[in-house]
Amino acid sequence: LTRIKQYLIDNATSDFARLPRTKDDFGKATFIPNNVMNALYTDGELTGTLKDYLDLIREKPVKPIYRDRVGQTIRGLFNTSIRNRMVEDLIPSKPERARAGVKFAKSEAKPKARQNRFEVSGKNGIVIMRDNAEQFAKANNVTIEFEGETITAKNLDSNNPKHRAYIQQQIETELWKYFPIEALDGSTVVDYSSKQDRGFYFTKEEWAEISERAKANKANWLARGNKLSFNDKGVKVAKAVKAPPKDKEYYSSDKFKAKLKDWKAGVKDILDGGANAIKADPSMYLPIYAIFSTQSQSSSHLVRNMSVERGASEAFINATKSTPTVKEHVEPSNEMAPLMYEAMLFDEVDILMPAVDLVYYQLGITKTQDDKTLDVSGMYGDPYNYKTTQTDEFNEALREYFKTGDVDKILSPLIRYFNPQVNNNTSED
Repeated sequence: LTRIKQYLIDNATSDFARLPRTKDDFGKATFIPNNVMNALYTDGELTGTLKDYLDLIREKPVKPIYRDRVGQTIRGLFNTSIRNRMVEDLIPSKPERARAGVKFAKSEAKPKARQNRFEVSGKNGIVIMRDNAEQFAKANNVTIEFEGETITAKNLDSNNPKHRAYIQQQIETELWKYFPIEALDGSTVVDYSSKQDRGFYFTKEEWAEISERAKANKANWLARGNKLSFNDKGVKVAKAVKAPPKDKEYYSSDKFKAKLKDWKAGVKDILDGGANAIKADPSMYLPIYAIFSTQSQSSSHLVRNMSVERGASEAFINATKSTPTVKEHVEPSNEMAPLMYEAMLFDEVDILMPAVDLVYYQLGITKTQDDKTLDVSGMYGDPYNYKTTQTDEFNEALREYFKTGDVDKILSPLIRYFNPQVNNNTSED
C-alpha cells in the first residue's frame, strides 16, 4: 500500500488533470470511486483541487486496511490511474477515445502558458515574481484558503498572523520533502530589525522552533523509508556565504574547479526542490514566493549566497586593510531571483541553469570600482545605474538565449564594468 500511495503521489498532477471536469464527461474508462466523487465533486462538477486529491491519497486508515475506506480509495485511484494511462497509450487519438466512450479532462485544465516568459527587463524583481505567482495561480486554478482567509501573492502580508501561520505550516510539514530545509537559515527568513518591518515572516525565536520541528518531521519521514532527492554536500556549498580569496592562483586550481562542480549541483538541487514541491502541490508556489521575495532585504539571503565567488580584480587582490572592498554580484540578485522563481514555478530549472552557470557569480572588487557602476547625477554623461540592473545589451542577449536556447547568445556579465558610461566615470580616480 505504501508503494502504491507513493506511485499515486508521484503521478498526482497528471492523474488529477485526467479527471473529468463534469459528471457529463464521465466515460467508460474514467471510473471514479464514489468516495472520491463525494470528496472532489459538487453537483456533478469537479470542485476539488490537486491538494484535495493528494489529501485523499495521504489519508491514514482507522480500521484494518482491508476493511477501511482508505484502502478502497487507494485501490480505486490506482485502478483509475492505470486504466486511464493504458487507454491513453492504446488510443492516443482524442476522437477515437471519445467514440470508445472515454473523455479525459480538456488540456486547458492545467495550462502552463504565461506572458513575458523569463522576463529580463531590469524591473523590480519582487514585482516580476508577484506577477508570475499570480499568473501561475490563475492558470493552474490554485486557491489557498487558510483559517477563513483566501491568501494570494498579491495580498500576502508578513504582518498578518494567519499568513505567517500558513507559511510556517508549509515549511514545517511539506516543503522539506522537496526543498532542502538545510538551505534555509535565519538570514533568509528572519527579520532581525527592531521594527520588524522588512517583510520577513519569522522572528529569530520563531525560526528556531520552526526549523527544529521541520527537521524532526523530516527525520521521522526518512525513518519510514522515504528518500530525499538532493545532495547535502552541494547544497551546503551553494548556500554558504561567499568571500572571494585574494589568491590569484586559487581561481585556476583543482580545488576551485571541484567547488564549482559542487556549487552548480547544489543550486540545481535547491531549484529542482522548489519545482518538485510545486509539481506535487501547486499551492506550494506561495511559501516559495514568500522565501524568495525577501532577497533584497538580507545581504546573506539564500538567493544572494547562491552566486559563487569566481574571481577578483587586481586592485582587490592588492588592497590593503585601509582600502574598502566589496564582493559584488556581476548579475544583480534582483534580476536573478525572479528568474529562479519562474524556473521553479514552471518546471524549467534545466533551461535556467546554463544562465546561472555563466552569469551568476561574485567578484572581489574595491569599493571605488563598485561605485563607478552608478551615477544618477549625470555628472559624467547620461545618468545610469548598473548596481542593481544590467546593461540593455546584456539583457537583450539573455532574452535571446531564453527564446532560442542558444547558450552562445549569453554575453559576459562583466560587460557592465566596461560600459562607456562607467569608463567615463572618473570619480575617485
